[in-house]
Amino acid sequence: MQLDPTKPALTAPESKPLNLQYDEVLSSFAFKFNLRRCIEDHVYAAFSRSVGVANIREYEETALALLQRAGEERARFTQQRAKLTVGRCSLTL
Repeated sequence: MQLDPTKPALTAPESKPLNLQYDEVLSSFAFKFNLRRCIEDHVYAAFSRSVGVANIREYEETALALLQRAGEERARFTQQRAKLTVGRCSLTL
C-alpha cells in the first residue's frame, strides 16, 4: 500500500479510535505497573522494615550504589598496585 504524501495519514475521525486504543493500552500498562509495585511492596515489607528502607526498590538502589562504589574502589586499588610494580619486582601486600 502506497501512502499519498499530499494526504494526511489519518483524518481526525479516523484517528479517534486509535487514540482511544492508545489511551486504553497506556492506562492498562500504568495499572499493571502500579499493581506490580504494590505486590512487591507487600511481599518485601518485612524485609524492607528490617533493613530500614521504605521499599525494596530503595534497598536495590542503595545496594547497587554500594556495589558500584566498591567496584570503583577495587579498580583504584588495582591501579595503585600496578604503579607499585616495577619490572619483575613487586611489592606484596
